[in-house]
Amino acid sequence: MATKYKLYYLDFEGRGEPIRLLLHYAGVPFEDFRIGFQDWKDTWKAKMPFGSVPVLEMDGVMLPEGHAIERYLAKKFGLVGADDLEAAQIDALLTHFEEFFTESILPMVTIMTGFKEGDKRAKGMIKRNATTKVNSTRKLKKALKKAWKEINLETLIKTVDDFPKCLEACIAANGGYFE
Repeated sequence: MATKYKLYYLDFEGRGEPIRLLLHYAGVPFEDFRIGFQDWKDTWKAKMPFGSVPVLEMDGVMLPEGHAIERYLAKKFGLVGADDLEAAQIDALLTHFEEFFTESILPMVTIMTGFKEGDKRAKGMIKRNATTKVNSTRKLKKALKKAWKEINLETLIKTVDDFPKCLEACIAANGGYFE
């Protein structure tokens, strides 16, 4: 019997999209279970392994963490590279993208979606530009483009310079852990 797949992720592309693409590429049917932000906070976060998504359920077994899922599916579908060097090159590209995403994209997204308070300067720009609640990728991209146009060099430099202090404050507030 074929494996039954169910992908749990928030109601936008984000870190769930590479998994969706792998499943579609392999021609494997799956249930794309999308969770609204409020439902995530109220109901689903406590039910997920590690309290995060994406999670891929396979015949009742829950596999958390996007990269673990991606590597599992890539190996299962024969997409890991022809040899060890090619596999390492693929991993290097994925790691490079993850660093870019984590350092450049994720901070703005978490502010816009209300998961983090964020810098008051950036939040003010976001509020002025995101006139409706950001609940789709299209709206998020539009709001980010508008906010980015308003950021001047001085604000950008100040934000980048403040980042280590903000990171240290997050870690301290979280009992020595970064979430």
